[in-house]
Amino acid sequence: MIPGSSPSCSAILPSANLADVSQLPHAVVDRLRHYFLTYKTIPGDTRSTITVDPVYSAMEARAVLMAAREDYRGRFEEPSPDRS
Repeated sequence: MIPGSSPSCSAILPSANLADVSQLPHAVVDRLRHYFLTYKTIPGDTRSTITVDPVYSAMEARAVLMAAREDYRGRFEEPSPDRS
């Protein structure tokens, strides 16, 4: 760990075997929320268009990611040639 920095989630939960975000301590979820709210913020910029509520369960998050993947494929990937 870098002096003066806060410990990472892996340092806080070194042997955790988690299946869902609901198993994390509230402080870790708050830290993750803060990260996603600020990681692209320009220093001094007070505007924020990002939200992280609600926090999804693992099953809900997988469904969102699968839908996003399908949206991406539908927009950016070339259709496969028919090999009949």
